[in-house]
Amino acid sequence: MTAGLYRAALAALALLAFLLRTVPIWDRVIHPNFVNFQETDAWYHVRLIDHLTANFPFPLTWDNHVLHPGGQAVMVGPLFDFIAATIALIAGLGHPSQRLTHLIAALFPAVLGALLVLANATLARHLAGGRTAALLTAAFTALLPGYLLAVTSLGFTDHHALECLLSVVIVLLLQQRRPILTGLALAAYALTFTGAAAFLAVLVAWACWEQRNPANSLRPFALSCAIAVPFALLFRHVLWMDYTLVVLIAGILAPAAVNALRPRRKLWLPALGLTILTAILLAQTNPGQIALRQLTATTPTSQTVGELHSLTHAKGFFSLEGAWRELGGVLPLALAGLLAFGAAYPLAALWAAVSFLLAAMQIRMVYYAAPMAALFAGLAAARFLSKPGATRWLTVVFLIATVAFPGVNAALDPPENPGAITPEWLASLEWLRENTPEPFADSPAGYGVVAWWDFGYWITTVAHRIPLTNPAQTNAGRVASFFLSTSEQESLDALGPDAKPRYVLVDSRLPMNPSSPRLGMYRTLFPYAPQIRQSDYFRRVQIKDNNGTWKPTTLFLPAYYQSLAVRLAAFGGQAIPAGEGAIVCLDEQQRVNHYTLVTAPTPPPPPGCLLAGIEPLTAPIPVEAATRFRRVRGTTNAVQIFEVVSDDKQ
Repeated sequence: MTAGLYRAALAALALLAFLLRTVPIWDRVIHPNFVNFQETDAWYHVRLIDHLTANFPFPLTWDNHVLHPGGQAVMVGPLFDFIAATIALIAGLGHPSQRLTHLIAALFPAVLGALLVLANATLARHLAGGRTAALLTAAFTALLPGYLLAVTSLGFTDHHALECLLSVVIVLLLQQRRPILTGLALAAYALTFTGAAAFLAVLVAWACWEQRNPANSLRPFALSCAIAVPFALLFRHVLWMDYTLVVLIAGILAPAAVNALRPRRKLWLPALGLTILTAILLAQTNPGQIALRQLTATTPTSQTVGELHSLTHAKGFFSLEGAWRELGGVLPLALAGLLAFGAAYPLAALWAAVSFLLAAMQIRMVYYAAPMAALFAGLAAARFLSKPGATRWLTVVFLIATVAFPGVNAALDPPENPGAITPEWLASLEWLRENTPEPFADSPAGYGVVAWWDFGYWITTVAHRIPLTNPAQTNAGRVASFFLSTSEQESLDALGPDAKPRYVLVDSRLPMNPSSPRLGMYRTLFPYAPQIRQSDYFRRVQIKDNNGTWKPTTLFLPAYYQSLAVRLAAFGGQAIPAGEGAIVCLDEQQRVNHYTLVTAPTPPPPPGCLLAGIEPLTAPIPVEAATRFRRVRGTTNAVQIFEVVSDDKQ
């Protein structure tokens, strides 16, 4: 293959990646007067980009409109938003319209996805030296379905795409031994991802391992870390940047430490012990504990966030189904490539292994693992295709069936994204912006808007109002208790004396889902309010039917129907008469969660029995009308807005 043909093929694959990430979902994202960003955090990045275009080059570091009361520090690195804002300012000749800014913000991750194809192909070419391996790596990167496709798609305006690209660029520059560019790339990564210390620690570990051989010098790596340190110091206010600084300084000191230890083998074991002890101490810090709990998904709240679910244990047991869904036929090829080429390319192999482990813990880490999988799969596929006869043709068929077809199909038919704003929510948010007072118009303390944390950034960015919680989940426990309380006054008290709520937003997804009681947002409230027992509200039980067969059923107890979430979202704050229900009693063997249906409800139930509803929207008891919450917009099958009524206005 000639150099010209290779470049043309590589450009075509990058273009294919861009088109697959934009064209199929263009109409979902780009509307005549509105850009519908496709991910929860994207809505906040857009706010930060809008701020930068108006206040360039000064990023927002504290945001009074993202959380009530008091505001909240901006918890993301500034570089992603800075680049997007710079492009918008150039395109708008210094004064871009909001429409132009939002179009650029929506397209930015897809552009980064196309650049990722080029970067990964360049890495494969540098390692293997062959154009076939590079083109296969590019094709795999462009076609991989799953989370990598999502984070590099139109409207997914989040820093993950830049994070992923920079990780590949850093590995490439380290392999090319270009310390100055590597240092700038390390700085860029540190200013993109607040958890940069983890990736940088992997690089330091690799560099120390390489230094075992006296022929390998760590000085270029130390220089790269030294170049990144001033940038990290300049942005020390960014969340967890101090930990990134610690790792960068370790990278600077590593050459001297390894050189000192090389002739003193007796000191290796104490040095290793000191390193492990330092890691343990760092893990005991608050950020360390948070990171460990989130990575291992051991917190109850982490189970309520889809991107924090385990890739390999999503069903409660080990399974490669999720990994196959994310990587398809690239998965076995990547494993074959690691076995065949891992020893020859230790840095890429180490990062591939670590990123696979991270992805097994959290599905969102697939955007690190996928490019490395594509890299080693490209190397392996090139070797298989170089063999004559049946091996070559079997490889071609395998690639078409398990990589090309699933990848294109996933891009052409993407699922609906829950982070996108529905028409009902958009209309409600616009109504809130246009028909309610400015947050600080009546009082310097302002007022808050109550909604579940999923909708916090929508309220900030679209409605220009201040939520009491947001996707950072600050105050989520208070809001969960607000929705689960069975007394209106208890609900308001749960928010705290400084909350000053004026409006409440709910939608039909908040109660348990009628068609599948395991779905709906209601059950996600309980992990944030551990003092409230879920079993007091609903239970998943076995009910014996008239034929004596045990069937799984969800029983909804009176507290469920009396909770404010159901009273507002399901009943619109209106009084509801008693409807159909059941009295269920423990079966004859008194087995836990095994009940026998006794009769229609005739409260009170006899001892050992429960009065319960069978349907989540039909209460077996009368429910009082809400007196502290007045509906000002919406209906029970859509988004509703309630105004909080003070005591003296009841």
